[in-house]
Amino acid sequence: MKSKYHTIFNICSIIFLSSLVIFYGYRLIHFYILEHKTYTNEIVPFYEKLIDSKGIEGTNNGLQTANEGYYYASLSEDNYVYYLGKVWRIISIDKNNNIKMITEDNQTILNWDQSVNFDNSNINKWLNKSDDEYSGVFEKSLKSVTVMKQNGKISDLLTKEEYEKLGDKNYLDNGTIFWIKDGENYAYVSNGKVKNEETSELLGVRPTIVLASDVLYSSGSGKKEDPYYINNSGKEKISDLFVGEYVLFGGYTWQVIDSDDTSVGIALDKTLEYNGVYSENENNYSLYSGAGYYLNNDFFETIQFNNYIVEHPFYIGGYGAYGNYDFASKYENSISAKVGLLSIGDFYLNNDNNIYTLTPYGTTNKTIYVVDKENTLFADFATASYNLKPVIYVENDLFVISGKGTKEEPYEVGK
Repeated sequence: MKSKYHTIFNICSIIFLSSLVIFYGYRLIHFYILEHKTYTNEIVPFYEKLIDSKGIEGTNNGLQTANEGYYYASLSEDNYVYYLGKVWRIISIDKNNNIKMITEDNQTILNWDQSVNFDNSNINKWLNKSDDEYSGVFEKSLKSVTVMKQNGKISDLLTKEEYEKLGDKNYLDNGTIFWIKDGENYAYVSNGKVKNEETSELLGVRPTIVLASDVLYSSGSGKKEDPYYINNSGKEKISDLFVGEYVLFGGYTWQVIDSDDTSVGIALDKTLEYNGVYSENENNYSLYSGAGYYLNNDFFETIQFNNYIVEHPFYIGGYGAYGNYDFASKYENSISAKVGLLSIGDFYLNNDNNIYTLTPYGTTNKTIYVVDKENTLFADFATASYNLKPVIYVENDLFVISGKGTKEEPYEVGK
């Protein structure tokens, strides 16, 4: 009888222990899958992917909870995004699962105009379209892709409060100096510190945008070497490319900086060593002497398939005359050429240093704006020696043959 009870007890124990193994084993597998969810080829909201990949709570790395939303802590290394031809860093996710991002690099260099608030500043004019003919350079570069408005604007600047929340030595401190907002007035970040003192400096612009909660995730882990990709659709022609994407054309690598109805503007992804004068006409870009002659003859002949390059207006109006730091002043004068240079208000003006621009200082014919060895924009004598960063416009019906549009794998284009 005792043996019978012993057998029953053993059977029950086995059943009980097996149930525990099955139950907790299932939970272990279930939560492991949730924690290590793979999204490859799945259609999921981007915010969901981010939240499922959040960091350890209370640390300085990864996505952390804040109020009713989330923010990326100061030492985060998993908030890189490749979108619209640009690398971004995610700042936060709000209570409605909308995602705020800022460009990893300065998109241009501009003066704020210290006498006005943000809405009337040169920065806002460059970022957002208005009734002004030359406004919205950044917004137009998005090619009508839908992003959510911030305070009625497609793009904005990071606020002083948002920056200081990240603390010292945070992931936005990449060695650049850039504008932020203090209320509706200016502030800027230099060497990781917020400054508000009077300035008429030409500083970097790092736009912010907000993605709606229904934006879908494509691929990537958020690391610098493997950023998140969203809306990673294919491109058929060069006219489909976004500002910031890279192309291989004519034996050189270029970066897209502009486009219009008939052509696409691309800047060489390196500088050319040059020891000549800017121009024999001082700070006037010329096709008959100096840098303009060299670019439109010697350099032009080195570009394969240069018959696809179109003659295009390059704007050479003065900037900074009598305190007028409106970038639109450059459009007051132009020259038609096959090869030009970057000018005030162009994308990626400070990607390279020690280069001439096309923009003369407004009150004299002796000086030209240059980007110096510290990536600072200032007016130097046109007789000083600087290198060249060529810009060309190519026919906008060139086909995309291969590539991903990144610096490492540029799109190859041709006919």
